[in-house]
Amino acid sequence: MIDLTLPDKMDKEILTILAHDCRTPYREIAKKLEISANAVKKRIDHLIEREIISDFIVEFNPAMIGSEMAFIWLTTDGTESKSNFITEIGHHQAISQVAPVFGGGYLLFGEYENSMALTDLSDFLRNRESVSNVEIHAIATPSGTKVDLTRLQIRVLKALLSDARMQIKDIARLTGITVRIVRRTLNELKEGGGIRFSLRWRLSAGDRVAFHPRIEWSEKEISRQDFLDWLIREYQEELWVGMMAATRPMFIGSAIVDTISEVESVIQEIERQSFIKNAIAYIYQPARNFKSLRRLRLEQLVANSDV
Repeated sequence: MIDLTLPDKMDKEILTILAHDCRTPYREIAKKLEISANAVKKRIDHLIEREIISDFIVEFNPAMIGSEMAFIWLTTDGTESKSNFITEIGHHQAISQVAPVFGGGYLLFGEYENSMALTDLSDFLRNRESVSNVEIHAIATPSGTKVDLTRLQIRVLKALLSDARMQIKDIARLTGITVRIVRRTLNELKEGGGIRFSLRWRLSAGDRVAFHPRIEWSEKEISRQDFLDWLIREYQEELWVGMMAATRPMFIGSAIVDTISEVESVIQEIERQSFIKNAIAYIYQPARNFKSLRRLRLEQLVANSDV
């Protein structure tokens, strides 16, 4: 029987594997976690049903379009219609996720291809009628590899745009390519480093308390790597994923605990460390996801090809 308190430690393991490669077979996940393939499938189905897994995705890696990722903290005067406001800013091609925060404000994730695109994004956000302040922080993330895609690879990707986890036999049927060649092409796409097969999750859709810890530390007292090692060691259970700001000693992550009081305890414990400058917890409501810029560019490539 699946634990109704979602997501739990086993869910975290499954989601981490699927985030790295959403096409990982149930049997392979089961082998890594030492549970049955049927148990893995039931858990994944339940995570989808509860909308903790919002979607499985195929998109370019950043190197394919030369993009940089960004974390954005946006505050307003409170006069906006939340739903309409999220829809409005989500229409900008640079924005891939918007999460309203309890107490006011919004957390955004997005990307930009060059300095002019960053300026355009900044101007777009600052010129919204109810916006009072915008902070944009570049994020240091793995960029993958820039590769040239073959016509055969584009044909396979075209099929996967509708379902990133589509079975090989169904890809073969849609494309008219043999199962053997589809399998080989998928392996080439994964090994090439230009394409990302992943998922997007919504931890706040579960039964536990999801929050984004934002932590700044003193570089004079602890190095970036030592800080990260300490954080992972001390909060391995609570912390799900994290990103480092590219231009300042700041960490932004996704974490999950059972109660609001535990959020406060975690932040207070972090702030007590001598090398910490400040720590803030953004407790957020379920985020709305939009197509990433890398997904849009992949769709454009497929649409403009003659496959």
